[in-house]
Amino acid sequence: MVEIGDMIARLVLGDGNLDEWNHARFMSTLNIIYCPHKGCNEPFDANDVAPAPEGTTHAKSLVQCPRCRKTLCKDCKVVWHDKLTCEEYQALPLNERAPEDLAFSELAKKEKWRRCPKCSAMVELKVSLVSNPSTSPPRFHSG
Repeated sequence: MVEIGDMIARLVLGDGNLDEWNHARFMSTLNIIYCPHKGCNEPFDANDVAPAPEGTTHAKSLVQCPRCRKTLCKDCKVVWHDKLTCEEYQALPLNERAPEDLAFSELAKKEKWRRCPKCSAMVELKVSLVSNPSTSPPRFHSG
């Protein structure tokens, strides 16, 4: 990208628009994010916040909104995805990234639920031992 100097900007924009030009140029240097928590939406510079406490998991991306004081991920620009790295969070399908979906995934992991290979619904795996337990494959059941 080519940097446009002040002299060229003044010639093209005129003196009256130079303040707006300088403001836009300054704003482009900031890492402005908006708080994703409901009812907040506070804009702030993600690089101008206090670091997370030592010992916090994935601390480099954890920030606290200066207005509502709730935590968020400055790299993913979402509500804090506890127990997931940014890479793990980004690998999730878009329809499974809400905090409620993450909580459900944790429950499924704890309960050892799996996805049905046919319909992708979350199911409990039950082993069906028909005649020979060593050769009978496990079957998926949703109830």
